[in-house]
Amino acid sequence: MSRRTVATLSVGAAGVIVGQSVGLFDSDETRTEKRKKKIQEERDQPFIRLEPAEKYDALLSLGPSYGPLIYTAYERKGRFIPATEEQPAQNVPYPVMQPGIDAYNRGGLYIFIAYFCSAVNYFYHTGDTEPLSKVVNPNDKLTPELLRLYQEKRGWVISSKEDILGASVRQRLLTYDSEKDTKRNIFVVDLDFRGAKDKVFYIRDTGEKIPINIPFSDVSYFHVEHLRGRWVFVKYEIGKYTPMYPPGFEPIEAPDLAE
Repeated sequence: MSRRTVATLSVGAAGVIVGQSVGLFDSDETRTEKRKKKIQEERDQPFIRLEPAEKYDALLSLGPSYGPLIYTAYERKGRFIPATEEQPAQNVPYPVMQPGIDAYNRGGLYIFIAYFCSAVNYFYHTGDTEPLSKVVNPNDKLTPELLRLYQEKRGWVISSKEDILGASVRQRLLTYDSEKDTKRNIFVVDLDFRGAKDKVFYIRDTGEKIPINIPFSDVSYFHVEHLRGRWVFVKYEIGKYTPMYPPGFEPIEAPDLAE
């Protein structure tokens, strides 16, 4: 083979490599996937800019993160008295936001989720959504029917348990677990939920007792993201991540790009 032939082959091989690198030989399916990925990355940018610059601290030195989810920061006015047909629950502990709830580490994420569960419990006993509204719009997380019954002042929840909604942290919760189809730092919160068995909504005027359905499955996966210095729940729909903004949190504008 002559030097001229070798040189020609070398140039041809280089052309193939360049063509591959710029996608000249991609199939239609591959081009479509690359285009979708590029669009997703452009949509992600406004959110990425509002995420922490530092790396998430999984606090591995603290050991495993699984077990019962417990919240301890409450305002108490006396001994808790369960609801009866005569009156709603009395002296329900009021959850207050604990220092460190916004920290970008495992401790902050734990406190955020634990506060959320305690705020849902407070709503069950009182119908008051004020604590819950500090971390999420109540309409995004509560059962619509139960919310309506409380808003219409039809009655109250009866249960012998102070914790109507209980939760346990599963093994993969609270360690860094970023979703793979986005450049954003989306965390998957993996919980086992359990509800009190003797929970009903008591209709005061008729005496009817309506069974309550917990709005979460036995095993639930919550998506969360740290934006503007705080944790925010995220709604996931087939590769699309939409923050569930709490009241007062200014929505983040993402570009509306056609696919």
